Amino acid sequence: EYKRSNPKDNERNKAYNKTHAEEIRGRKLVKNYWPGLTWKQAVDEWERMYASQNKRCALCPNDERLHVDHCHATGKVRGLLCYNCNNGIGRLKDNVIILQNAIKYLKKHASAA
Repeated sequence: EYKRSNPKDNERNKAYNKTHAEEIRGRKLVKNYWPGLTWKQAVDEWERMYASQNKRCALCPNDERLHVDHCHATGKVRGLLCYNCNNGIGRLKDNVIILQNAIKYLKKHASAA
């Protein structure tokens, strides 16, 4: 039988999430990228990478909502990328040859601006 959720439960969840935001973020980082670390160590590692990249995407000047980029074959974390750069690399299958071909293509069809 379906049980309706209590609106107070929703309020409590929102309050908990707000109070524990850093821990929740850290636990997601541990689960997805750094399973050998504590949640605090994972947050520290993210912050270290963020500072080492001058608080920007590793590929472009974007500084908003950076995502952890990792090798899908090894699971090794490579750096922090913005959504578009992370998505672009993923859609090109993390393949260096395809990326080099994309660069050649763009250069070939570049407008003389």
